Amino acid sequence: MISGQDHRPNAILRRVAIGLLLLITSAGYVFVAVVQGPSEEYYAALAANLLHGRTTLPVRPRPELLRLEDPYDPQENHLYRSQDASLYKGRYYLYFGVVPAVTLFLPYRLMTGHNLSSRVAVPVFCIAGYLTSCALFFFIARHNRWALPFWLQCAIVVSLGSMSLVCILLRRPAFYEVAIAAGYFLVMAGFLALAKAILVGRARRKWLLLSGILLGAAVGCRPHLVVTCAIVLGALAFRERRNIPLVIAMATGMMVCGIALAWYNYVRFDNPLEFGRSYQLTEFPNNPRSSYHGLEFNPEVSLQSAKEFLLLTPKVNRHPPFFHTVAINPLPGWPGTPFWPFGWRTRWG
Repeated sequence: MISGQDHRPNAILRRVAIGLLLLITSAGYVFVAVVQGPSEEYYAALAANLLHGRTTLPVRPRPELLRLEDPYDPQENHLYRSQDASLYKGRYYLYFGVVPAVTLFLPYRLMTGHNLSSRVAVPVFCIAGYLTSCALFFFIARHNRWALPFWLQCAIVVSLGSMSLVCILLRRPAFYEVAIAAGYFLVMAGFLALAKAILVGRARRKWLLLSGILLGAAVGCRPHLVVTCAIVLGALAFRERRNIPLVIAMATGMMVCGIALAWYNYVRFDNPLEFGRSYQLTEFPNNPRSSYHGLEFNPEVSLQSAKEFLLLTPKVNRHPPFFHTVAINPLPGWPGTPFWPFGWRTRWG
């Protein structure tokens, strides 16, 4: 029981059992990821260039791409582009956040002299996020003296490891998934530090500063996680409205990360707010002359995306996590079968 009233032998056995569940789940993450095929190793390439003080990718764009009238037109560049790289002033950059490169790929290269594969990095970040989420739950449970039966503790450990989108990331552990997995870990770590600050009551400013740094660093993985930072900071400001120094501590941590990311963006794209989304070479057209840095809001597209994400029939197969979305696309006009009331689509393969 979380309340700490178990007899010591039983408590030890239960902790061993929980540890085995954590180990099995983590091993499953590794197995699912490492058996996947090779992918573009953009993060390893970025880490290698960062060692030489360069923020570009080491691959130069093909001359045919640069000679196109509009190199951002997917119909024209599909034969020459490096998929999902950002093209700016004749060089390639990585839109996906720099934090995974700095926190994992760069240290690994410094220690070993070799590149780290995304097939290793994705499960590493996912395992770290999973273990951190378990630590967060059990910390809250112990603090509140929840008397949880052992079977429920096991179910929670399994659920935290299997009911998230981690399994989807592990099935294609490429650079895109590296950024998401790293953001997942940093957000969980930020929430754990926040819980320590709120519930423990000691060294609150230090824990809040750390929480702000971790949540701010998550934005350096996926920019949209700035929404998480805003919500958390706003909630803390409301809760601690009579203790402003605590709010300042968290805001300072976020601000430090924000300044660093703004400088990194300015060095690459001459704009502190540009992460590279406007210059990304994808299957969808981009507009580098946009003043919204790829963040335009289109109500029609948003409604279409909401319908497809929420109402399409799921596909069921033998690959984790076993339930998959079908034909999801952020552009309007793509067909899809509504989920309700037409039932499920099953394809085992």
